[in-house]
Amino acid sequence: MKFLRHLCLLLLLGLTSCSYLAKKFGSSKKSPEDKRVGEAKVIGVIELVNPEQNYVLINCEHRVDIPAGTEIISQGINGTDAKLKVTPERKGNYITADITQGTPQLRDLVVYQVKRDAPPPPTTTTA
Repeated sequence: MKFLRHLCLLLLLGLTSCSYLAKKFGSSKKSPEDKRVGEAKVIGVIELVNPEQNYVLINCEHRVDIPAGTEIISQGINGTDAKLKVTPERKGNYITADITQGTPQLRDLVVYQVKRDAPPPPTTTTA
């Protein structure tokens, strides 16, 4: 049994050293992350859905500083998405958002799409 544990440990160390060396000396392959235009961050969970007044109440793990009018997305466990628009109303870790598209459900995750600025265009000089 000891031999098997030592063998597994050696394999894990070998795999981590390969990734370390690839990072240190550079890899000829580009990672798929290089093509991303933004990142999604889970900000909370829907705790109340009011379809009559067309809004949801979101419990955020931490206080978030998302401006009113920002579009966010709720994602259900069954693969459904709904688009929401953040409203100015806030109380502690709770924020509200208007439903703009779809049908959000209780306990849906709420995701904020963080957009990265596009890289500046290459500069050219004329001689």
